Amino acid sequence: MKKRRLISAITLTCLVLVTGCACAAPTSGTSSEQVISETSKQRTQSITPETQSNSEENDRMISLSVNNTSIPVAWEENSSVEELHSLLGNEAITIHTERYGGFEQVGSLPKSITSDDTKMTTAAGDIVLYNRNSIVLFYGSNSWSYTKLGRIDGMSAEEIKKLLDVEKLDITISPVE
Repeated sequence: MKKRRLISAITLTCLVLVTGCACAAPTSGTSSEQVISETSKQRTQSITPETQSNSEENDRMISLSVNNTSIPVAWEENSSVEELHSLLGNEAITIHTERYGGFEQVGSLPKSITSDDTKMTTAAGDIVLYNRNSIVLFYGSNSWSYTKLGRIDGMSAEEIKKLLDVEKLDITISPVE
């Protein structure tokens, strides 16, 4: 009986650690930046050592902020992301985006980059390249041919929608040393 209770307690603890409070809405006095930071910490705790090194390597390459709030991103390992990183050089790029279609933010890169478009259905949090020169951040879903660049990590669909479902945003993409 004690063994069964111990296993149940361990299982419950694991569930709490995995789900954490990422689904909870911010309480009064808690900023969205604090919620994003806490959610990011929880995401890091649940990553296995094997996936952590790949994820950390990509996360170190490029950082993304939305209206001066740093957003955790899991970048893809492809030539488009590598070219985007090269395009940055040592400078950050700020891209002015606008809401389009009620499900995405779209903005133009300063220069076209390599694409490898594939028909896909996007989800909230996906970051894609469209038409070789537009970066798109989704807070909804769409089916089209895109090149996947990455995905906002550690945020729920509701948090992503709240962040991105506005008329205009400034997103900053920066090289990370």
